[in-house]
Amino acid sequence: MPTAQAARVRAGALTVLAEVAAGWARVAAAVLLPALCDDPALATAAGGAVLAKIIDLPDVDVELLARIEPFLPPRRHVDFDNVAREVAARLAADRLARNPDPAERTRLHIAYGRRLANAGDREAALEQTDLAVAAGEAAVTTAASPESFALLTLAPHLRAHRLAAVNRYPAALASAERAVELLTPLAQAWGDGAGSFRWALAEALDNLALRLSNVGSHEKAEVAGRRAAELFTGGSRSARGERGLAGALTNLAVIEAHRGRSAEALATVRHAERIWRQLSHDEPSVYRPELALTLNTVSLRHAELGQLSAAVTAAEESVGIFRNLVRANMVAFELDLAAVLANLSGYLWQLDRRTEAFQYNAEAEEVFDRWGGANPQAFSLHLRYLRENIAAMRAKQSPVDLRRWELGAMSFES
Repeated sequence: MPTAQAARVRAGALTVLAEVAAGWARVAAAVLLPALCDDPALATAAGGAVLAKIIDLPDVDVELLARIEPFLPPRRHVDFDNVAREVAARLAADRLARNPDPAERTRLHIAYGRRLANAGDREAALEQTDLAVAAGEAAVTTAASPESFALLTLAPHLRAHRLAAVNRYPAALASAERAVELLTPLAQAWGDGAGSFRWALAEALDNLALRLSNVGSHEKAEVAGRRAAELFTGGSRSARGERGLAGALTNLAVIEAHRGRSAEALATVRHAERIWRQLSHDEPSVYRPELALTLNTVSLRHAELGQLSAAVTAAEESVGIFRNLVRANMVAFELDLAAVLANLSGYLWQLDRRTEAFQYNAEAEEVFDRWGGANPQAFSLHLRYLRENIAAMRAKQSPVDLRRWELGAMSFES
């Protein structure tokens, strides 16, 4: 068959087999599981929902999951994030129980933490990264090597992202500073590993820039952000460099705006938007979240320049993407959706579209109320901001500025 037709047939056959096997153990044992053992790549042929049904079958063991694991998307992928987390959880439990080597334990905690973060489980992802930092320090103490140093530098970089995801910004800054401190001498060293360390340093500097901005140190943030962008544009062109540059530019635009250079910030983020649009066109399940958050930044920069109609257009596109993402994974994306809705409400209010403004604020409030109830320390401040704005709107105070919500780009090595 032609390749595309063969892919459709394989996906259709796997879907039917998974449905039948869920009710008929003999079909699972005699047909489906042997087929997956022979060709584990088949497991992902019909998408994440079908794979989720497969791994729930009683006879699926860790050996089969280990064979399927290499065929999961290596990074975030909206369709597979939830099922990848389940696969990673079962494999991590098995491997950690029988592996005392600190370097391997660091790798396992990092890999599992990434899958948890991609699925939106913020607190559990942070816990795994804390464990990765501790294991990485033990690995260097036990056997200092380029590999163990690479793991030790990656762990605090990731921990900064995880801490920021639950709004613990001072701690996130300290962790990002530690990553840059560890990476700088490694990236400057000569040798075969220096190239990969330079990429890692660029990502860590981008992370540091955003964390400095989170705590109001915008001048220092700009220095770090520009260093990151320079490193991403240096050397040969690559996919890693392109997505790294796009993230760094998105974050740099936020910092430039904080420093009062709104027109420059808009030009910077539009450059990032062009990169994300191309990447999203090529791999929508991987890059649509980054395009959505960048469009939120575009809308904020337009609003700062008084270009409210353009701000609404960008924010509405961001909302549309996030609504689709929420349908795929509510836990991972609804906080971002709520933030963009709050921003959009502010633009609409200033354009006298006040019924819509109240509607979007109420939707955002419901999301933050739910998250604030589950984790008051992390999210109650956001809820308070929203309610203050709603109260001001109801009192018809003017002007009402709801443009509070910046969504920083995550490093793709997060």
